Amino acid sequence: MTGGHGHWLGREADGPDDARKAVREQLKAGADVIKIIATGGVMTPGVEPGSPQMDPRGDARGHRGGAQGGAPHRGHAMAATGISEAIDAGITSIEHGVFLTEEIVPTCGATEPSWCRP
Repeated sequence: MTGGHGHWLGREADGPDDARKAVREQLKAGADVIKIIATGGVMTPGVEPGSPQMDPRGDARGHRGGAQGGAPHRGHAMAATGISEAIDAGITSIEHGVFLTEEIVPTCGATEPSWCRP
């Protein structure tokens, strides 16, 4: 998401088509892991840590579709909603997970090998 949390760290992408293209560009450049920003964080001024930073029905699936070569997809997600949406979209790892709940834990790895780590 243009201007979202951590925007200075990597390639910004808006929408599923741009997300697919961004992933392919990063893999072509040698990346072996793709990390998306599913929620805001504390290091970006003006961005609420729990705010959604992707459309789970489009952006995350676009990221997954761009990496048919099997690169793992990690998701920065602090808020419970963002964690759930990233897992539902097929993200293979949740990083930070500050507000991971007991209800969400059983969904980690429900569709493929994955992990959640605080």
